[in-house]
Amino acid sequence: MAVFFQKIFRGFNSASPVPQRYHPVFKHLYWEIAWFGVLSGTTIAFLAVYATRQGATTQQIGLLSAVPALVNLLFALPAGSWLSRRSIGRAVFWTSVLQRMFYLLLVPLPALLLPKEQVWVIIATTFVMTIPGTAMVVGFNSLFGEVVPIEWRGHVVGIRNALLSIISTVFTLLAGVLLTQFRDHTGYQIVFTMGVVGAGMSSLHLFYLSRLVDRSTVVQNGAAAATQATRRLGDEIRSLTHRGLESLRLDAMRGKFSRIMGLLFFWHLMQFMTIPIITPFIINELHISDSLIGLAGGLFSGTMFIGSLLLSRATLNFGNKNLMGVGVMGLSLFPLFTTLGVGGYILANITVGFAWAMAGGALYNYILENVPADDRPAHLAWFSLVSNGAILVGSLSGPLLADVIGYVPALLIFGIGRFLAGVAILRWG
Repeated sequence: MAVFFQKIFRGFNSASPVPQRYHPVFKHLYWEIAWFGVLSGTTIAFLAVYATRQGATTQQIGLLSAVPALVNLLFALPAGSWLSRRSIGRAVFWTSVLQRMFYLLLVPLPALLLPKEQVWVIIATTFVMTIPGTAMVVGFNSLFGEVVPIEWRGHVVGIRNALLSIISTVFTLLAGVLLTQFRDHTGYQIVFTMGVVGAGMSSLHLFYLSRLVDRSTVVQNGAAAATQATRRLGDEIRSLTHRGLESLRLDAMRGKFSRIMGLLFFWHLMQFMTIPIITPFIINELHISDSLIGLAGGLFSGTMFIGSLLLSRATLNFGNKNLMGVGVMGLSLFPLFTTLGVGGYILANITVGFAWAMAGGALYNYILENVPADDRPAHLAWFSLVSNGAILVGSLSGPLLADVIGYVPALLIFGIGRFLAGVAILRWG
């Protein structure tokens, strides 16, 4: 594994060597995302597939996307306020443990309950685990900004994204093979157990990282400024929480920023109207096997990795807005190609991996380009509200529409909607 990591790192050589004092921090950040790749390629990749095979309806699959969005809307600000009063390293570790311990429940689940009961347990588990998960994500973003100086963030993020893509690809393919070899519930129990191991090891490296932070042995240059920025953000979040709706700062939603938020709402809506109906369609209508689903997921992650390697150069040549618009247009190919059958589904995963590398890679920088540097919290709060609102509405409404007009017409409509969202970003973004 160490040799494998070294080969990956060579593809991201920096102009100057990484200072020795940052090595322990970067090492645990790399190992953390590597083990998360195991979780991503196993449990996360196949949970909706498993639920669908247990008889989950499109509305229930939609809830798997809607529930996290609802929790984020309700708990993101309180989580930020809670985190700002605690040691960020230890808070991130313990919230990761609280979230990921629920993956343990999935291992015996196939042998304990009837299929329909299992589906509702999965939905309920998703709701509960997302509460500490929201705090973990908010905290990790702050922790990352504190322990990685700004001049090394692109370097670290690039390696983390590469590791996540490659390892999730390998384990998605492996999970597909295992599910073919073990056709009863044993296969899913093995896959879910692999996810538990990945989750636990990822949290272990967050623990090691928290110890480095608490001992103040890392990031000597810029750490004080980063800590002050984190505290200012915490003060802002507490203020936002106490002021309720007034915290949304209506004055921020005007001019170009409000137009961009409208465009991103429409894109997220089309994106998440599609997602809940894909898995039921490919399983119930196309009858695709788990091994083929694993292969398709591996192809998606692989092409996304290749696209990520090209992202930096593409951003310099075309800019974040153009990259975002073209990427979103490319994402329209997923529902459109999938309607063509098994071959179309495989082709969709190959092409959309590149598209997501562009759209996902450019999204955050595209937003930051269009918000004032001295007023980011208020504007980013609006983006969180807009994106999670669209995810919630899309995840619930997409399956309803598909039940009324059928899978194929719905996928065609959502594909056209994604394409128009990309055109609109290019034209008015």
